[in-house]
Amino acid sequence: MGLSKKTFCYSMLLSAVMLLFVVGYFLFMLPSLYVAHENNANYQSVVTLQRQYMKEQNYDGLVLVNPSATMTLKIPRTGDTVYLYSRMFQLEISVQDKDIRRMLNAIQTLSDDPDSFNGIKDDFDFSLLKEKLFPAEMSLESFFPEGYPLQFRILSDAAVNSYEVSATRMHKVSDSLFIYETKVQEAANQYTSYMAISMSDDFLAVSIVPVMSPHLDEILPVLTGSLPMITAVVLLLVLLSSGIFAGQIVRPILRISAYTGQMKDSGNLDIEPLAVIGHDEISQLADTLNSLYSRLRDNYRELEDRNYRLADTNKRQEVFLRASSHQLKTPVAAALLLTEGMINEVGKYKNVKEYLPEIKKQLKSMQKIIEDILSLNHCAENIGREAFSLNLLMEEYLQAYQVQVTDKNLRVKITSHPVVWMTDRAILGKMADNLLSNAVRYTPAGGRIELVLTPETLFVRNYGVMIEESLLPAIYEPFVSGNTGSRGHGLGLYVVSYYAGLCGCRTSIHNIENGVEAAVSLVCTSMI
Repeated sequence: MGLSKKTFCYSMLLSAVMLLFVVGYFLFMLPSLYVAHENNANYQSVVTLQRQYMKEQNYDGLVLVNPSATMTLKIPRTGDTVYLYSRMFQLEISVQDKDIRRMLNAIQTLSDDPDSFNGIKDDFDFSLLKEKLFPAEMSLESFFPEGYPLQFRILSDAAVNSYEVSATRMHKVSDSLFIYETKVQEAANQYTSYMAISMSDDFLAVSIVPVMSPHLDEILPVLTGSLPMITAVVLLLVLLSSGIFAGQIVRPILRISAYTGQMKDSGNLDIEPLAVIGHDEISQLADTLNSLYSRLRDNYRELEDRNYRLADTNKRQEVFLRASSHQLKTPVAAALLLTEGMINEVGKYKNVKEYLPEIKKQLKSMQKIIEDILSLNHCAENIGREAFSLNLLMEEYLQAYQVQVTDKNLRVKITSHPVVWMTDRAILGKMADNLLSNAVRYTPAGGRIELVLTPETLFVRNYGVMIEESLLPAIYEPFVSGNTGSRGHGLGLYVVSYYAGLCGCRTSIHNIENGVEAAVSLVCTSMI
């Protein structure tokens, strides 16, 4: 399964959880909040009613929750007269019965102590009050004047008995205001009656506010009817957000895929790095891909450079071998000619003692060429790195040319302090040998050779001879010699240049005043 589908499935699962949460909220939590809100609103309405009545002592301008059933009973602190107020009427009631008067006196003696409300139960006999106010033999016709357009008849008081008090509660709003809350259950209906009692020095005010108690069944149908619309809206929003989210996930992956395609099609890996946006896992993948590409590009360039150097080396060896083969023809032909003449005792070649050294000389020349060929491959494959004294190395190789120096009466001067180099000793020895060989060979008899050793550069200067300016650009090419009178096979400086590239050195050959200076600089101590 692709990342887009996985993300889509995850979003759908998240959407289902959100939908269940919303449905659960509307079905279980919101109705409870609604009921609690309605109960609190009813309670606050009776508090407001009682406070406003205690201030105005009438119903003018009062806001009532249930105007038809709300009333206030005003009980003076003394006397047998009480007053009943409502939005529709105001009554003055005189108590004539001694039992009811006794109950009235108990109410008139109430104080602002909450315990006094509990004590009134001992003085109040509600069954006696009911019997006094609504005797069994009383008929409803006695309440209405003769000629009243409606007639009433009491069949039974069973309906009164169907009401059950489910809970009561006393609220003390302030020291002079108490709310007595009674919840009544009638079948499936619930009613709440609030009786507010306020006290002053002159009278007591009792307000009665009956309200219908809110029930869960009242709001459940509304919520159930709105569920299809809520579900559709939530699903639509979730689908849109899931599509956008999936697009945000897939888009950078497509960019990465296109970028890798460019990397694959790029022959030299020469493309710009991928722009990284954000800090998520896909951005980390892009950053890792950039690092991988950078490393591949560096390795590719390093390999390309090595291939270039290898191709250059192969070209050098090919040129060297071809030229060496061509150069070997001359001493081989000369040696064969001398040997054939001596064997056949032709003319001057009968003098064997005179021409055998010439054959040896030609063989030595061939041996030198062969040794240079073999040493090129051997040194390139066995490069080392060690610390050694350059002074001792030059003295060792200079000693090998002591006979030639003596024969030509050359003056050799060494200018140096103790110098230690870190490179391949054998390769540097080959370079020094070739430079000393050229200096001894091309310096005229009685001439001067000067060696200067520094921590960075080896100088070999020979005086009394100079290189033709036309040959300087090709001085490192094989078989190029700068002196026709004592021309060698022309491999010395080519070998020096080749070895310098192997051990990280730089060489230079140029004319100085009445002489030639060859320099080898140790500019890099790392091996190739």
